[in-house]
Amino acid sequence: MVQEERPLLPGEGIVMASTDGALVLTNVRVKYEGKNERGRTYRSILLNKVSGCSVETKSYPLLLFFAAVAVVSIFVSPTDQARIISVAVTMIFVISYFLTRNGWLEIFSDSGDSIAVPTKGMKHEVARGFVEAVTLAVVRQRLHS
Repeated sequence: MVQEERPLLPGEGIVMASTDGALVLTNVRVKYEGKNERGRTYRSILLNKVSGCSVETKSYPLLLFFAAVAVVSIFVSPTDQARIISVAVTMIFVISYFLTRNGWLEIFSDSGDSIAVPTKGMKHEVARGFVEAVTLAVVRQRLHS
């Protein structure tokens, strides 16, 4: 997604940004501009109003267990047709695992507003690094004010 360039506030500098530029941490605020099936979103939370951050990722490893069982059935199946079915079932479980993994990075303000960004395609460590950068920026800003 290509983001149109939004001007920064006077004295504002970018500290960190997501690879697509949708989520940006500056020395003044956290801002997000995204697009979904319902329309466009633009949110901005000043650092002195940030009350917390979180990263949540969900996956269903039970699907990988079922895939492993299906792999075993490939080797113990008595017929070629049963082996082909086992390969197909294995692929369905593995693909389902990757399609159902999801996560959210969320930044909360003290007014109850929040910025929630899907982390699809982003490693948990990268999302966590963004949360740590926001936390550090908030602490620095509060120490200097």
